Amino acid sequence: MKKYSFKQLAFSYAAFLIAGAAIVGFLAHDTFERNMERQTERRMEGNAQLIARQYGPDTLARLLEVKDSTDPLVQVVHAWAVDAADKADMKRIRIITADGRVAIDSADIDNRGMIDYNERINKMEIDKVIAEGKPVCSIMFPLDTDHGVCLFKTAYALVPRAEDTRTGEVFIAAVEMPAGYTHRLERLKLTVTLFVAGFSIFVVLCTYAATKYFNKLQLRIEEQRRKAELAEFSAAIAHEIKNPLGAMLTGVQLLSRGLDEKQRKISDRLEREVHLLDRIVRDFLAFARGAQRQPERTTLSAVIAQVREQLTPEQDRIFESGGDTGVELVVDRVALTQALANLVKNGAQAAMERGLQPSVKLRARTNGSRLDIEVEDNGGGIPTTVREKLFQPFVSGRSDGTGLGLAITRRLIEDIGGRISLIRSSAEGTLFHVTLEMKTGGAI
Repeated sequence: MKKYSFKQLAFSYAAFLIAGAAIVGFLAHDTFERNMERQTERRMEGNAQLIARQYGPDTLARLLEVKDSTDPLVQVVHAWAVDAADKADMKRIRIITADGRVAIDSADIDNRGMIDYNERINKMEIDKVIAEGKPVCSIMFPLDTDHGVCLFKTAYALVPRAEDTRTGEVFIAAVEMPAGYTHRLERLKLTVTLFVAGFSIFVVLCTYAATKYFNKLQLRIEEQRRKAELAEFSAAIAHEIKNPLGAMLTGVQLLSRGLDEKQRKISDRLEREVHLLDRIVRDFLAFARGAQRQPERTTLSAVIAQVREQLTPEQDRIFESGGDTGVELVVDRVALTQALANLVKNGAQAAMERGLQPSVKLRARTNGSRLDIEVEDNGGGIPTTVREKLFQPFVSGRSDGTGLGLAITRRLIEDIGGRISLIRSSAEGTLFHVTLEMKTGGAI
């Protein structure tokens, strides 16, 4: 069975969601648009029926015969049509004959007797109204407005005839859809489109963020697995190497007895090399294992006291500490002690090699939820060639260094939830900065 990566599954899921959102958005938009159009048609048909009942066919026939627009009857009927259009929120009200001649037009008083071109186009709807006597909405037709060419609908209703109606003309009331409706509908379409597009972008961004997060999580899990394997392998190798080294050291010390001066120098060199190998093995094992995460309540001053115990008398003499050293911590004390001891010993060694009143200073400062620790020396600085890779394993600026000291320090600091960085390094000295996040109540 084929296996798919998380990235493939995530993007497939995102594509499915986007497609689903587009389909749902389209269906919802289409349904809403049709319902809105039907509601508007019903309202227009109702308005057309109300308009059709206001004047009888005889009065409308007289309007067709009057040529003067200043005639009182024409003025009264036109004023009524304008007022009715405003109250009904219709763009235009007309009453026309079956052949399209205009009897009343709320938009233009002089249109009486004229043939309305639009009604000739909608002759089928007009004939249907006459035949069935029911109101009908026409198809949409173009109309010039202040907003450009828009599409509108017209509703038709038959003017009822009384028993005493003398004229033979058939009249139909026509009302036009308000101009704002088309623009509201277009805004609705735009809103739905933007919503679907926004939701799609949101899904893509969430998928990207989730993919990025889980990729990092997978890398972290893989790194932890490799570290665990390396620690197990290192422990086995260290055990196999330490025993022969111990035997070699004992043998060299025994052989050095009774040797002349020249032979003694050779044995001393062998003993130093065995000690160096032993230190390399211990450093490698410490780097592979990292911190064991055994937090306990302590104080920074207690940690600094244990750091001093690891220093030589010369190193302890030039080391000083200050600041908020009395702060209480809940931390892996052994890991923090080892990390700070590495920084202090490196700084002391660099400062003493340079001379000129060597000193190493450790300063602590609480900053809200953080504890900032700075270790500064006045040594000769770190070579530029190794600064970028300073915290990587087997990178050292010293000829006799193993290249694991700072790598171990960073590993220990990160394992207890902190960060370490090189602030500056020059011919005047070096400054390291350690940040530890603190929990509620001042505990890390």
